[in-house]
Amino acid sequence: MQQCYDWQSNVLKFTDVNGNKYNLKFRGNKTIVHGDSATGKSLLCTMLKSYINDNNNASFKPYNADNIFIVSKDNKDKLSGKIKILFQPAEEGVRGAAGMAASGVLDDCDYFLGSHVAMSAKSGEIATNLYGYLCTTKLDVTFHGKPAHAGACPQDGRNALTAAANATVQMMGISRHSGGMTRINVGQLIAGEGRNVIPSKAVMKLEVRGETGEINQYMVDQVTNICKGVALGFGVTYEMRKMGEAVDLTADQELVDILNAAGRATPGITVVDKALNFGGSEDATILARRVQAHGGKAAFFLWGSDRPSGHHTATFDIKESDLDPALEVWTHIIPSILK
Repeated sequence: MQQCYDWQSNVLKFTDVNGNKYNLKFRGNKTIVHGDSATGKSLLCTMLKSYINDNNNASFKPYNADNIFIVSKDNKDKLSGKIKILFQPAEEGVRGAAGMAASGVLDDCDYFLGSHVAMSAKSGEIATNLYGYLCTTKLDVTFHGKPAHAGACPQDGRNALTAAANATVQMMGISRHSGGMTRINVGQLIAGEGRNVIPSKAVMKLEVRGETGEINQYMVDQVTNICKGVALGFGVTYEMRKMGEAVDLTADQELVDILNAAGRATPGITVVDKALNFGGSEDATILARRVQAHGGKAAFFLWGSDRPSGHHTATFDIKESDLDPALEVWTHIIPSILK
């Protein structure tokens, strides 16, 4: 048997006496077997597993025989059904999923699964029993005033910046709702041409959130009323554009059970199946609800990663070593659905 080892890519390459070529890739604690078609990869895999399980050499103890995988087009007949992998654009602004759902790409799907990194899940964990997906609406509000010289004739101007600033303060004082959680944030206020010019335009980029669709709409209505009142009081006009949205989600227990089983089958993963507050918004919920509306099942989970700071901060980062076990959870989920 001829063999060579590529240390840079962690690949063991060898050719057997019949000239069949094989690649064994070592990725983390997994061994992936590649080889020519109809060359006995299954037999080789069985032999490797048997050797690891039966060998008394202590050096083999860290290896798990169940982590040897065969990659081959020969296995395609063992799966039934179709897998659709979706790229979800503009998730941070919850702008992508609505258009994808409206396209009908998911209308023939029986199952939908999505996941998100970290949040409250730590390295080595997946969280499967989530609640608290906040409905949200992202809004751009533009106030239009009238420019004027700030020294010579300020009375001729209509200050759009002052109107937007006043609206911001009022929005922070919107009454909370007894029916559930609410959130509001003005993340950007862009205005002004110069210190000696009455600002003629001000753009506010804001979001509201609510525990339910009804509560979220309550927040949208309050924001709208404030903008109307401020526009009247400051003699300006305004326009409001919805830039994105997300809804709440209740996962289907059938898929949650599959997630739990997949997590427990993955070495190094702890399944957190107690009720856990998601505490944010995700427009994957729109995709999930679309599948459910057409009779399918949907669920969503967190795969954990320790990080130096919270989401949306300058020092946010994840441990890239957490990507491998997260991917492995998916490799256990898919065969469970397509069996």
